[in-house]
Amino acid sequence: MVWMWSGCVGISTSTPSPADSSHRRNRSNSQPWVPPRGVRPFFRCWTRKEAYIKAKGQGLWLPLSQFDVSLEAGVENALLATRPDPSEAAQWSLREVAVGPGYVAALCVAGHGFRVQDWKRAKSWPRQLDYD
Repeated sequence: MVWMWSGCVGISTSTPSPADSSHRRNRSNSQPWVPPRGVRPFFRCWTRKEAYIKAKGQGLWLPLSQFDVSLEAGVENALLATRPDPSEAAQWSLREVAVGPGYVAALCVAGHGFRVQDWKRAKSWPRQLDYD
């Protein structure tokens, strides 16, 4: 659950596994298709892109080719570039969120300096993650 006082927010989660791509077969040898950099980076990319388009409120009307996200884990801001307005990328915070083993999640928020509170998994009430 995500709760905010104001602003735009998008969140996406996935459970990456090789089985997710097993329906795509290489036509020459019938092997399961695996993204070139691996399954986890692919889902990291997908959840980050999906969180951004949700925060923008445009869904897939916003072409995925109009912005770039990092595939690396733990980057400070995973939104690398936006087109046609390159300055728009600086207006958003796009972060990986730890939601549990076996999951990949991303949170995109308009602006900077937000706080994530995890009430469910906190050892002390609540666990806070501050993002500047």
